[in-house]
Amino acid sequence: MNIGIFSLTYRCRGHSKEYIDNFMLHLSKDYNFKLFYYEQKLNESGVGVLDYKSEQYLSVYRKIIRRFFCSLLLCFTKYKEIKKCDKLFFSDYEYISLLIILWVFKSKDKVVWIHSTSLDGGAFYYWYKKLFFYTVKYLGVTSYVVNGDYTHRCLADIVSSPVHTIQYPSELSIKPLEKNEAKAFLGFGEKKVFSLLGMIRADKNYEFAIKAFSKSDANNNSSCLLYIAGAPSGIKARQVDFWLDKYGVDNVVVDYSYLTEDMLNIAFSSTDILLVPYGQNGTSQSGPLSLCRNYGIPAIVRAGGEMERYVLELNVGLACADTEQFISAINKYNLSIPEETFRSLDCAKQKYSWKAAANKYLEVFK
Repeated sequence: MNIGIFSLTYRCRGHSKEYIDNFMLHLSKDYNFKLFYYEQKLNESGVGVLDYKSEQYLSVYRKIIRRFFCSLLLCFTKYKEIKKCDKLFFSDYEYISLLIILWVFKSKDKVVWIHSTSLDGGAFYYWYKKLFFYTVKYLGVTSYVVNGDYTHRCLADIVSSPVHTIQYPSELSIKPLEKNEAKAFLGFGEKKVFSLLGMIRADKNYEFAIKAFSKSDANNNSSCLLYIAGAPSGIKARQVDFWLDKYGVDNVVVDYSYLTEDMLNIAFSSTDILLVPYGQNGTSQSGPLSLCRNYGIPAIVRAGGEMERYVLELNVGLACADTEQFISAINKYNLSIPEETFRSLDCAKQKYSWKAAANKYLEVFK
């Protein structure tokens, strides 16, 4: 069977490439794949037309418009090749242009990966995604893939096609460093490292985490460190600097560069606790949270949606409903992390491996 994979953002910053590469690798014995992605050219900073350009006026909306037209360009320039595929898998896309593409290929078996059913993000995003979910159910999608039970329930209330739950899998292509070695490389010494890692976006609520850290026992503690690493996306670096100054956090190291695979490996290897302040209703699993399994890192997440469910169900961290609980969680892990948590992380690593995910995808495409 020939499966065409439609990925608008394969060449963008983020986890799209890693996910698709592993997807094809672990299913290559069962299917033939043809990958269709927008071949954006990158500038000297590694940024392309599909990426956020934080310095632009109305950058978020301009990004959506660019992706709308680029998505249609990809569809129609590759139309004949896409048409030859037996099934189509849409892994990442722009919402409104996807509706058009699904209609164009209405006679094909189509599987769509829905990353989130959340309508949060202001009036524009509410109606933008509301239009998508209202319309997509009429466009002959064969089945959907989601990352968690909450999203499954929400989507099942909207569409009639089958919905498959496949937890965001993770696998490393590079060996983790020994923790003290990674800390020495970054100049952290033997400090306990609380990290915020990955692309920095407004919806990730970094101010919430910085405020909580500032009120915890770890703030300006010589034995602790807040480490923020990742490229700003739709938000300016000076905004994060403002929050750090506003809340008086001095024991912090910030790296606003895009993390290469090697630097991401060092960042995770040096981390003791990952802070994930962006759990909200409908929020999908995040790449950084999933990678914690491979590095044996417990997470402190903001309660809500899939992140809370995942962390509590597998006992791989703490979920906090408000700032006070987040502060208490930081204080708790600053004192000690239960050995049971590390054993749970190892179990989660096996349960949500790419081998396990591949077996579930076989059910999706059968």
